[in-house]
Order: sequence, then structure tokens, then C-alpha cells
Amino acid sequence: MNRRIAVASSDGNTIDLHFAQAYQYFIYELQDDAYVFREVRKTRISLTHDENEFDRILALLKDCTAIVVSRVGYGAAQYVVQRGKRIFEAPYLVTAVLNKFVAKKIL
Repeated sequence: MNRRIAVASSDGNTIDLHFAQAYQYFIYELQDDAYVFREVRKTRISLTHDENEFDRILALLKDCTAIVVSRVGYGAAQYVVQRGKRIFEAPYLVTAVLNKFVAKKIL
């Protein structure tokens, strides 16, 4: 089972980017008792509520089961979920959020 997670962060330390306005996503692979950083994926910022832009982001993150962002609008969140992804708002430290995902076996 794929357990990759995309984290919207400007610095890799804090989840501080909005879903459509994120210009990069840090990709982690969740394991049974840990997580492993895999890569950073760059993208362009979307300045509008445009489903074509959402599709572009989802294509970039196609191998990720979940996306963690600081904020996401209601319509965008529904769009993402309808396309089979889980999305979480968690404007906290990346390590704290990933540790919780692992400890609670969220994915």
C-alpha cells in the first residue's frame, strides 16, 4: 500500500503553505514506525479557484495518499477528496504532524 504524504512547506520545517498557493511540496514515505523524506516537488502558485489548476497539483502528487497543508478552501478540499486523496489542515511543525501520522497510524 502506498503511504506517501505531500507536505506544503516553505522551509521543510513548518506546514505553512495553502493548498493552491503552495509552490513546493515535501514528499515523505510513511513506514510502520517512522517516516522517510523522499524529495521536494516544485510547482507554480495558483491564484484562482480553478479546477484545472487543482488537477495539475493532483497530477504532481499522484503517488501520494494524502496532502497536508496549512489551509485549504472548502471547495478545493471537496474536489481533492472526490478524486481519491485525503487532505488535512495542520499548520504545525512537519515533524510533529508526521510523528502523529505514524503513531496513530492515520494512513
